[in-house]
Amino acid sequence: RIPASSAGNSAVDTPSGITSVRNEYYLEIGDSVAIDVWRVPDLSRTVIVRPDGRISMPIVGDLDVLGVSLIQLKDILTKKFTDYVWNPQVSISILQFGGRKFVILGEVRGQGVYRFQQDISLIEALALAGGFSTSAKKGKVMIIRGDIHKTPQVKIINANMQNLLKQGMLSENLTILPNDIIYVTKDFLGDYREVIDNVISPTLGTFTDFMVARSAVRTAQDKRN
Repeated sequence: RIPASSAGNSAVDTPSGITSVRNEYYLEIGDSVAIDVWRVPDLSRTVIVRPDGRISMPIVGDLDVLGVSLIQLKDILTKKFTDYVWNPQVSISILQFGGRKFVILGEVRGQGVYRFQQDISLIEALALAGGFSTSAKKGKVMIIRGDIHKTPQVKIINANMQNLLKQGMLSENLTILPNDIIYVTKDFLGDYREVIDNVISPTLGTFTDFMVARSAVRTAQDKRN
C-alpha cells in the first residue's frame, strides 16, 4: 500500500519511487469544473482553471483557485453567494482533469484519480492503485478513452490476476493516456456499453462527489526517474 501523507503536508517519497500527496484533490491549471447553485442557473456554469490559476464566476468575479481543494472552493463560493442568495446550495464536480491524470475504478485496492508526469503503462497504473482486490481474481481490464456518454474508445484486455503484477504477463501492456478511465471487472463482462451506462457512469459520478469530501489523488513519479 502506498502511504499517504497527512493533509497539508508536502509530498513524501516512498521506497518504490512513487510520490504520494495530500489526501484531498487540489485544483490545478486546466481542470474543468462544473459549479452548480441549486435553483440559481445564472450562477451555475462550467469553468476552467486558467494559466493564472483563476476562474471567473458571476457576481463575485475572479477567484484564485490554484491549490484550493474542491471542498474549500465549495465553502468559498457558498460564503460569497450568501450575500446574494438565501441559503445557497453549491455543488462541484470535475468534468475533466488538467495535466496528465487517469481514473481507476472497480476491483483495485485504491480507486482514485492519479497524476503522472511521464509515460506510464497499464501495469504501472494498476500497481499505483495498490494492485487488484481479492475479488478481482481472473477478470478483465477495460480502458475507456473519450466521452463515456457518447462513443468512447474501449479496449478490453484479458488479465490473469495472479501473475499480472508479479510477472508483468500482459499481452497488451498499453500506455495510459491522460483522462483514461481504467475499470477492473470481476470474472464476467457483458456488453461494454451496458457496463459503461449502468456501472461505470454512476460509479464515476458517485466517486466524483466523494472526492469533494475526501479525495484520493496521488502523484506518481515514473520509476525511470
